[in-house]
Amino acid sequence: MEIWLYGGKPLTVPKGRIYISRVLRLLFPGNIVTTLLLSCYPHVTIDGWFGLLQRYLSGKGAAAVSNEEIVKQIQQGIDVSGNQERLWEKNKGFVVQCIKKHVGHCEEQDFNDFLQEGFIGLIEAAYSFKSQQGVKFLTYAEYSVRKCVYRYNGLNTSMVRIPEYLKTRMRKLAVFKRDYRALHNREPKAEEIRKALHISHRSLCHLEKTILKMTTKSLDEYILDKGGDCLIDILSTDESMEQLAGSSEYQRELHEELEEALSILDSKTVCMIRFVYYQRNSYARTAEVFGCSRQAVEERIKKGFYKILHSGHREKLEGFMWEGYHVDSKRLCDYVDMDKVDRMGSGWLL
Repeated sequence: MEIWLYGGKPLTVPKGRIYISRVLRLLFPGNIVTTLLLSCYPHVTIDGWFGLLQRYLSGKGAAAVSNEEIVKQIQQGIDVSGNQERLWEKNKGFVVQCIKKHVGHCEEQDFNDFLQEGFIGLIEAAYSFKSQQGVKFLTYAEYSVRKCVYRYNGLNTSMVRIPEYLKTRMRKLAVFKRDYRALHNREPKAEEIRKALHISHRSLCHLEKTILKMTTKSLDEYILDKGGDCLIDILSTDESMEQLAGSSEYQRELHEELEEALSILDSKTVCMIRFVYYQRNSYARTAEVFGCSRQAVEERIKKGFYKILHSGHREKLEGFMWEGYHVDSKRLCDYVDMDKVDRMGSGWLL
């Protein structure tokens, strides 16, 4: 093999596997760059070096191409299979996120099947997408991916939607157990879990029961210690996965927490809150029943919510909110002047 130098004279290299180290020794003997490259890549061949460089440059070029440009080439019939593959590799993470968001807990179904349906939805969206609509391709494709996933799920498997706050509790429980095992080299006790998650004993039992049914591997597997109940003892009951996930157990616990939070308010404010949010009456109807103005009802309820928001009940109630929940700063601006209302007195409200 001959490698041409800048001087115009060829450099003959023996046939066979050509290592980059041998070429560098001949081209740049004693150079510090040569020494560093030889120490880092002593066994890289010429072909391997250029192959890595070519893959890097091709990947960098593919990443620079937008979804809309790839979709346009697919619609024009330019390298359809290659562009479909590039579109899939570029947006596979997006499809996985859509599936996890909309599918919930799947029983007896491999997640790869949903990935295939997500791919079909992505390609269908590519053929029907119109750039003139003024939306991004992923925004347009989400509906198509979700439609294919729902259709396949309805025809081939069963789906259980897990409430967001229940999924949050499951993750908190898993993280707490993992950290506790790493720190103490043992499993946490039920009392320690209850204190960490701020839940009752009844809710903890129901949470673990739900997790066990979701991750069943053996019917003869013991729940805690040998000699205790087996999974067959739980599964033999009439409770289904849907009943466990959407059980009134959590609704009962939420109701108890709300009752405790409302107990710090005066009786008239509690009655108004119940009348509006429990019985679904309008502010106008509430004002008519209580013999006051609509503004007075709204201000009194806001004042009650402000008091709960700044009490110890807030943390417990936030445990029932969805994952990623945060307080909207714009909505909090309505509560800014509540201290001023306290100083003025609440008698003028009614």
